[in-house]
Amino acid sequence: MPHVLIVHREQGVQRRLARHIATEGHVATTGDGERALELLATHGFEVVIADPELARLVAELRERHEEVEVLVLGEDVRDDALDARRAVRIAIERQQLRAHVRRLSAHVEALRGAIDGARLEQLVAESLEMREVVALAARAAPSEAAVVIAGEPGTGKHAVAHAIHHASTRAARRVVRVDCAGIAEWLFEPTVFGHGSAAFAGRSQPRRGLLGEAHRGTLVLERIEALAPSAQAKLARALADRAYRPIGEPEAEPLDVRVIATTAGAPELVPDLRYQLEVLTIMIPPLRERRVDIGPLAALFVDRHRRAGQPEDLAPCALGALAEQPWPGNAADLERVVRHTLATARGTRITAASLGLGRQRA
Repeated sequence: MPHVLIVHREQGVQRRLARHIATEGHVATTGDGERALELLATHGFEVVIADPELARLVAELRERHEEVEVLVLGEDVRDDALDARRAVRIAIERQQLRAHVRRLSAHVEALRGAIDGARLEQLVAESLEMREVVALAARAAPSEAAVVIAGEPGTGKHAVAHAIHHASTRAARRVVRVDCAGIAEWLFEPTVFGHGSAAFAGRSQPRRGLLGEAHRGTLVLERIEALAPSAQAKLARALADRAYRPIGEPEAEPLDVRVIATTAGAPELVPDLRYQLEVLTIMIPPLRERRVDIGPLAALFVDRHRRAGQPEDLAPCALGALAEQPWPGNAADLERVVRHTLATARGTRITAASLGLGRQRA
């Protein structure tokens, strides 16, 4: 049964309230505020009914004992048997609900921590070069700093960007990807900033831009080097002001996003955008410079893509053959070969012969 503490200077009120709620739980009484604090420190009370004249005690209880339901006599509960019992029942239910929410929140935080670690661990990093990439990504994740991830096509920039997002404080929010190469210069503002209902003739529906969709989350600007200089300047201004104005709207919208940009090389950015983005740069080396990662990556791709009846793993000869390839398309190229082989190979293992590397590259 729940435990209820009655704190009132008049003993008659203490006894009367104790009788009212005797059937609702274990009841203790005191007329002294200091004694009430001592009892709370040594006993588990779910509910306290307090004298309205003990305002300082009530304030201290609500500040220091958030897990306890504090009812003030005359405000939250009346000196009436029926009302007192009902108030205590509601307070107990509210206290139990809050405790349940706290447990759920702790569970969610634990799950989030496990997920974050798993996402970072999914970055194959047998090589010293990739271990440095993962370490830098892990250090960057908790900050709000913009990150530029550079590397040849297919090196895994997208995976690193998502690992940073999922290990950040914004992990519960959206991650919005923008392929800058796919946005025409004249479409930049309506696509990224959005527009109001009266922005264009014949359009009645407002559109939320990508910045709005990424609010409080992460915006990944892929192939940032493809963005037109005029669009770069507009984006730089929005990032600097932490605000943007949709087309046709009179008021600016607040901008609250973490920005991660990816590029295939050293991007030619307008100075203002470079200052906003190049806070931290992570360089991902090509696969040919970290051949020790080829085997683990290939095994990862087998696990990711295999279906029932397809080969289960890679024979040592297959691993050796894969390690000798130049992989001009990097990890994306390796993944393509693994998927092709899973679809065509027979048996339980992928062999060097079943890879057909010479035929595929002929």
